[in-house]
Amino acid sequence: MSGITLGPSIAVRIVEVARQAGLAIVFLTRGALPPALISHQPLRHAVWAFPLVGAGIGTMGAVVFWGTLLIGGHDRIAALLAIVTAVLMTGALHEDGLADICDAMGTTDASKRYDILHDPRIGTYGMLGLLLVVLAKWEMLATLAGSSFTQVLYSFVVMEMISRWAMTVAMREMPPAAVNEETQLKRSLSINAGRPSVLVLVLGLGSIVLLLTGLGMHNSWYPPQTGEQILSNRDMVLLMLGVHLLLFLVVVLPFLRQRVRIWGGANGDTYGFTQQVVQCITLAVVIFAEEPISNLLARVLTP
Repeated sequence: MSGITLGPSIAVRIVEVARQAGLAIVFLTRGALPPALISHQPLRHAVWAFPLVGAGIGTMGAVVFWGTLLIGGHDRIAALLAIVTAVLMTGALHEDGLADICDAMGTTDASKRYDILHDPRIGTYGMLGLLLVVLAKWEMLATLAGSSFTQVLYSFVVMEMISRWAMTVAMREMPPAAVNEETQLKRSLSINAGRPSVLVLVLGLGSIVLLLTGLGMHNSWYPPQTGEQILSNRDMVLLMLGVHLLLFLVVVLPFLRQRVRIWGGANGDTYGFTQQVVQCITLAVVIFAEEPISNLLARVLTP
């Protein structure tokens, strides 16, 4: 009996999908892959894998955080080491964008904004913005010290996956910065990467739903404090994903669009800023809002 073989076209597509994932890895992290494992297509075709790369970064952060606690480390030391792990893996790619955008928002002179964005030095607004975001993440992550490993893993993975998916939405919804002869603005990442299709965004969101619902089914975070459990863990994860996405679409994206209209377009720094802001908001919702929402639903739905 002959074995099952894949047709040439299917095999080629599978290989290209794997190479697109490789492109996402080398773009979002400091990981090095052989050229044969990296797609030569525009980045817009590979952004579906951004959430998966985020899941890998979040898993490493959770392992470092939990491992530090297991050997007796302080909760804030564990949180700090987890943040450092993510920074080392990404080369502070997103933090750099956050600092640049904060510096650019600190000036009212439109002619200087592009120069600020491309200045390798960090200014006062950039330093303050970066410091506030890092401190916020540090304090929030430290509160996970009393949680189970599954809860820690869920928290790290959800903030990393959703924030990277938010980058892909920003790439589609915010027009790229055009070349400006006066400021000598070079073609930005947003122009070279192209605009992702809706299908690519849906694939990325689908990976978030599948992975997080899988984690949620083993997560004891959500049972109500009184009576029997009304919603399954999977249903609560899906509900909270809806909350995360609603906050991004209603609060973060309109703000970014407004800033982009003022600046004349988006660039790579805009996407890094988006990732950092959405990451903080997602983590805050996970830590401070999910349990109250769960208990509120229990009271509403309990006969």
